[in-house]
Amino acid sequence: MPLPDSLEPLLDRITEAAEVLNLPLYVVGGFVRDLMLGKVNLDLDMVVENRVFDLVAELVSSYGGEVQYHQKFGTATWFLPAPESGWPLTIDFATARTEVYPEPAILPVVTPSTIERDLFRRDFTINALALRISPPPLHLLDLYHGDSDLRHGLIRVLHDRSFIDDPTRIFRAVRYEQRFNFQIESHTLNLLLSALIFIPRLTGERIRHEFDMIFAEAAPERALRRFDGLNILTHANSALAFDETLASAFESSRILLDRASPESGWRSLTIEKPLVYWALLGSRLDAKQAVSVSKSLALSRPQTEALEQGTRTQRCLAALAGAEYPSQVDAAISQFTPTSAALVAYWALATDDHTRHKIATYATTWRYVQPALNGDDLKRMGLPPGKLFGTLLRQLRSARLDGKLTTEDDERAFVRRVLENAADQDA
Repeated sequence: MPLPDSLEPLLDRITEAAEVLNLPLYVVGGFVRDLMLGKVNLDLDMVVENRVFDLVAELVSSYGGEVQYHQKFGTATWFLPAPESGWPLTIDFATARTEVYPEPAILPVVTPSTIERDLFRRDFTINALALRISPPPLHLLDLYHGDSDLRHGLIRVLHDRSFIDDPTRIFRAVRYEQRFNFQIESHTLNLLLSALIFIPRLTGERIRHEFDMIFAEAAPERALRRFDGLNILTHANSALAFDETLASAFESSRILLDRASPESGWRSLTIEKPLVYWALLGSRLDAKQAVSVSKSLALSRPQTEALEQGTRTQRCLAALAGAEYPSQVDAAISQFTPTSAALVAYWALATDDHTRHKIATYATTWRYVQPALNGDDLKRMGLPPGKLFGTLLRQLRSARLDGKLTTEDDERAFVRRVLENAADQDA
């Protein structure tokens, strides 16, 4: 099993440090899994059975960099001093350990152990693979037939209490299944379904983290569709739902952001895809349900805002139905004060190209239009601050949007007419 050429110099350094200390050293988990699948993974997790801090100290002494120790967990992170192209920025080192779960869904009690027990605590067989890189030669440690499951495209737990001990593995099973186009092995699927009742025992932060990981996938709608089919979503929060309309909107919003041409204007906006996805999920909620989801999943403020703005989707689309002039479109959308992420969600859920064009033009052009004159200009023209002041500024902007006023001189003439009419009415 050849290692990636770009990583060989780095792994040689780590191997040499382990040999100085006479420590067997293993690369474990996702790196090994993806290496066997022919995929690139720079997430390097190293495991030794003891003296992990001595190993990292040796690396820092020999090659520099910074280290962050986690004494409680027997882990350390090495921040590489000058990563070369194709190298990770950090590498995690851990002491081999075993885990005991006092209760379902509670974080485990961790104690030092052997590499064999360390692999047994992993979530799935395909992640319970270890590659010994020191001492040479390279040796694959596959105690639980992960290689076979990789070749047969199966997601399989290592023991029957796996999902009960840690229900976040339910989300991860589906995520890996959809990412690799695998299948959850039949007995594992039965165990998963039986453990759904333990999802509500998880903290909101842990559930939200699983959604964060799903939203970082290339096509998150695949996992969400599977979540819905297995009733995983409703166990996370009874209000959450997913359907084919949302699946299509997830895909179209992603295509919009990934393939938007510089001329379209979308490319110039700072839009985080996960916030678009939260807004899309929010489109199936009412305001009360959005509050419930936000609290139960411990959403961040931006995530909560996106979810809440998603609840306004249908009202916004309905308001746009009768809006044709730019000023009307601006008024229809701006009343909902959407962020750029919410605008992408509205665009993705619009059912016709005409409405999409309105939203896109508002998002990229119309909402930034301002009149040439400002409040100070109006004062200098003799208009006292008051109710008419704000009304006139809004009228100037609307006229600019609709192309009725195109220059500053046009705006000044418009203001003079308003002042003259007001004077005539007072007379």
